[in-house]
Amino acid sequence: CIHVKEMASERDPLLSPKEGDDDFIQCPQKKSTICHSITTGTEIVVTVYMFYYAGSLPLINQFIYVKLAHEMNYTGPLPNSPNTSREECLEKNMSTFHLQQALLQDRASFWSLMNTVVTIFPALFSCVILGAYSDRAGRKIAMVLPIIGSVLAMILYVIIMVLELHIAFIFIPGFITGLFGTTAVLLLGCFSHMADRTSKLDRSIRIVILEVCIGIGVVSSQIGFGVIIRYLGYLWPFAMLAGMNFLLLFYVVFRVKETVV
Repeated sequence: CIHVKEMASERDPLLSPKEGDDDFIQCPQKKSTICHSITTGTEIVVTVYMFYYAGSLPLINQFIYVKLAHEMNYTGPLPNSPNTSREECLEKNMSTFHLQQALLQDRASFWSLMNTVVTIFPALFSCVILGAYSDRAGRKIAMVLPIIGSVLAMILYVIIMVLELHIAFIFIPGFITGLFGTTAVLLLGCFSHMADRTSKLDRSIRIVILEVCIGIGVVSSQIGFGVIIRYLGYLWPFAMLAGMNFLLLFYVVFRVKETVV
């Protein structure tokens, strides 16, 4: 006698749960497969930090450009200047300002490149060390340290602007940002935290939601920071980013639950 096994539904798991398997959580029928809370806290962390990160990159590059322009006594049009029109830019480029502008752009590109190198070099070591250390010490340390580094970096940029220090001082906040792990370590900690807090049933959708939060933070930052720089200059945006990350630090410390104990 041949027994034909009943065809499994597409919602049935490929592997049946075993006794003692804590990672497999059976959800009640006719309810969502997400048995955990609506948010684990990492969604807010990723959105806010990516808003900071995507806004700080053009902010720093434009600050370098304007800083060098003042040091070179450049009198041509500057980016995001409310008094500069398109016609004025075209007129300046066709005049003797073109050579001075080309030299300024060349120097600004060099300093931006060197700042990136100074940031990436310590990050190569801190990402590996902090990533492995978070498996033992906890995921929150991988979130807290990059936020602390970003707060210190923004405060240093404010000091550089207020005291009108030399352009070379921008390497200090860049090095601190890389030393504390920068964005790579924070995303590593957030995705690991999400994997720890979810089960096999809902892990995929929660990871997708986390990636959507990255996009929301980046897009909203790109839309808003151009207007902010145009009307507030460069000092207040740096101060705003420092304050925002300071509040995010408190949120991670007191609201996000640790998963590695």
